[in-house]
Amino acid sequence: MTDQEILSRLEIRINVFEKAFNSLKELDEGVDYSDLEKAGFIQRFEFCFELSWKLIKSILDYNGISTKSPRDSIKEGLASDIIDEGDLWVDMQESKNILSHTYDQEKSLKVFEKLIQYIGEYEKLLEKSKQFYAENRSN
Repeated sequence: MTDQEILSRLEIRINVFEKAFNSLKELDEGVDYSDLEKAGFIQRFEFCFELSWKLIKSILDYNGISTKSPRDSIKEGLASDIIDEGDLWVDMQESKNILSHTYDQEKSLKVFEKLIQYIGEYEKLLEKSKQFYAENRSN
């Protein structure tokens, strides 16, 4: 894949991630959400996580670093300064895995309580991704 093709894919991933992230950002700390609303925010988190690691992967691809999994992308993204808080990203991945492999309302509620922290990391990733794209699209 050429650099231009990678950048085209990156632009699409940034736009899709931003739309999904904007729906997750509607979460307000301190609001007493119903179980249905919490489930909706949890689903938005899961979707954002999938999009976020693929966004990281696209930036790494452009830089010649090949990854195949979320864990590899997080590790290399941290080493490449795409993301800053490695431990929080690992926690995000573990939360996503908990939600994907079992349904336990108590575990889901624990993940819900962490979503505000995760939103900040998604915000930083979005800004860094946009900056990376802007710096490289003109090359």
